[in-house]
Amino acid sequence: MIVTRLQGGLGNQMFQYAAALKLAVSHGTKLYLDTRSLSASAGTTDITPRRYALDAFHVSAETAPGAVLDGIFEKKGFNSVFKRIMNRRVRIYREGVMAFDTRLENIRPPVYLDGYWQSEKYFIDIEPKIRAEFSFSENLLSAGDVHWLNRLKACESVAVHVRRGDYISSVPVRERHGVCGAEYYEDAMRLLNERFAGLNFFIFSDEPPWVKEQMLFRAPGCYIVDQRPAGSPDGADLYLMSNCRHHIIANSTYSWWAAWLNGYEEKVVIAPKNWFKVPPDGFKPDDLIPEKWIKL
Repeated sequence: MIVTRLQGGLGNQMFQYAAALKLAVSHGTKLYLDTRSLSASAGTTDITPRRYALDAFHVSAETAPGAVLDGIFEKKGFNSVFKRIMNRRVRIYREGVMAFDTRLENIRPPVYLDGYWQSEKYFIDIEPKIRAEFSFSENLLSAGDVHWLNRLKACESVAVHVRRGDYISSVPVRERHGVCGAEYYEDAMRLLNERFAGLNFFIFSDEPPWVKEQMLFRAPGCYIVDQRPAGSPDGADLYLMSNCRHHIIANSTYSWWAAWLNGYEEKVVIAPKNWFKVPPDGFKPDDLIPEKWIKL
């Protein structure tokens, strides 16, 4: 048995799921999801509230039953039958520094994973399985989304992701992450225009009004994807971005996954070389950014 703790937004949840799924596949065991941290984050001031968002996909893992979680953490009055079935304690394995942990593949179940695991190195050797699990739900897109999907699939499209939201509004998040500046997007767009003719840039952002004020995104060939229905699923923009041919991603796991899921063989992905304003101890950009992607 593998249990993984889900935390953060959709992109983070996808990394946590993928790393745990690889371990479960390797050992032929069942994968469970601990979603308690998602509801708990709503009561904090320094963590952006999140919800379970993997329902955008056809994931096969189930939410961990309460008896399983009580057994792992030895909650008072936990189910002793569960402990006898497991035959031994469930190891709790927490991520150390934010870098690829080569020891994870040697961990034997039962184990509870607590970390972010932000590297394709954890799951790249089961890539077809990951892509199958992260295939999108059929009812994800609204009629407006389908309109944008048809437009971007009919041209030489570039998904441009501008992440703001809590990167601006939350002081702790802003001080840790920072945002990609105009220079980054200008350089990335220039690089792609030098390589390809007739590009169309589709701008995705959690703050469309701000994007509309930027002269850079008013240029010919730029289209701001807005007028979305209220309450659109977390995965809708990710689905649209993944169907573009090329990508300019933000320092965001959300657009990271949109680029990774894109199956276009000749895609070009540009990522910011400065992923954090203040990098965590031990952070290795080469673990997070795939080798074929361009870092600016």
